[in-house]
Amino acid sequence: MMYEDFANAFMDELQSKIGDDAELKRTEFTKVNNVCLDGISIRLLDSNVAPTIYLNDFYPLYKSGSTVSELVEQAKKLVDKALIMKPAIPEFNLESAKENLYGVLINRESNAGFLKNAIYEPLEDLAFVVRFKVGNEGSVLVTDELLTRFKLTSSEALEIAHKNTDKERFTCKSMGETVMELLGERDISEDYMEGAYAEQENCPMYVITNERKIDGAVAISSDRVLKEAWEKIGGDYYILPSSRHEVIAVPKTVTSDVNLLKSMVSEVNATTVEKIDLLGNSIYLYNGRSLSRADSQKEIITDIITAAKNRPHVMAH
Repeated sequence: MMYEDFANAFMDELQSKIGDDAELKRTEFTKVNNVCLDGISIRLLDSNVAPTIYLNDFYPLYKSGSTVSELVEQAKKLVDKALIMKPAIPEFNLESAKENLYGVLINRESNAGFLKNAIYEPLEDLAFVVRFKVGNEGSVLVTDELLTRFKLTSSEALEIAHKNTDKERFTCKSMGETVMELLGERDISEDYMEGAYAEQENCPMYVITNERKIDGAVAISSDRVLKEAWEKIGGDYYILPSSRHEVIAVPKTVTSDVNLLKSMVSEVNATTVEKIDLLGNSIYLYNGRSLSRADSQKEIITDIITAAKNRPHVMAH
């Protein structure tokens, strides 16, 4: 089946599975970086919660051999779980704002339309965007309408969001540590371990993210986190935007060729990172005091980064 035929068949069977006590509505959602997702919202008639599933997630599985019935069964389990774990709808007032406002980082140029309705402030060519947390995983974009309900100005909302974001637990771990975490408790040979740590010694790179590893790139909006990383790394460092979820720090002592670093980031973004997770291609420099764009700098390149360019991208997105 072509996509539209699949979507109609999927929706019909899901409605049959859930029954007449729920209303299904197909809607297009525009996400970060102008990514459009084809969603189905499921609202039970006696509930004010409407979980959404995305047909974009299921069609590739259908093309790979799964049947519509199998995929609908998976979707129904997700919906049932979401309804059971449904978060309480918060009060949009000043007290809840003080507790639940936080920030994320996105690219300004790629999200010009999205930002027209958002409360944000620039950070170089990025934007620190204010969101309101709902439950453990959900959130909503803070707009002028919500500010009225919060009885806050945009500058007050930004101040609260920065304070709450700064309270998050962020980590700065070597690439070797990160790889070990990704591999988990798998049986890893001693030679592999030695090789990983030898690479870290030759070409030190660090991954900066938050504990949830979701929207962790916002770490670079925190002076505290940048300074702590500077102390751990032992001096000035470049920041490579791996994705919206994490950044990579490279000590300035390793390389001074910003153009090559930018080329590396552009290549990884074009071949590895999902569009919705892209943060940008710019390179930043933290000097122990402030963050700035480093794209225009032209200095001497080391052989170490040339070798690093050929290594696989190991970050989770």
